[in-house]
Amino acid sequence: MPKRGHMTIKSDQKSANFLNSSDKRQNSLDKSQPKIQAMFAAIAHRYDFLNHLLSMNVDRYWRWRTTHLAPLPNDGSPVLDTCTGTGDLALTYHKLAKGRNRLVGTDFCFPMLERAQVKKAARS
Repeated sequence: MPKRGHMTIKSDQKSANFLNSSDKRQNSLDKSQPKIQAMFAAIAHRYDFLNHLLSMNVDRYWRWRTTHLAPLPNDGSPVLDTCTGTGDLALTYHKLAKGRNRLVGTDFCFPMLERAQVKKAARS
C-alpha cells in the first residue's frame, strides 16, 4: 500500500515501446522555416476563428492583459509587434494609442499580414 501523499508509477514494455515510437515521430517533424510558413499560410484565412475557438476566447483576455502589463510609451515612441500574425495585438494597441504612437506589425508569413491589413482597413 503506497504511503499517503506518494504516487506509484508502474511501467511495462508495451508503454515503453509506445513512448519510443512516438518520440521517433516527433523527432522527424519538419520544423523548418518554409514548412512553418506554409502551415500558417494555409490557415491564415481561418486563423482568427481557430484562435478564438481553441483558446475558448481566452486570447481576447491575453490581449487585454498584455496591454495593461505593457502599456504604450507615454513619449509617443513607436511600438513593434513581432510575429503579429493577423494583427490583433497591434490593432488593440493602435486603438489605445489614438494616434499618439506609431504601430508596426511584422511577421514571416505574408498571408497572415494580408489578413492584418484587411482588418486594419475595416477598422479605419
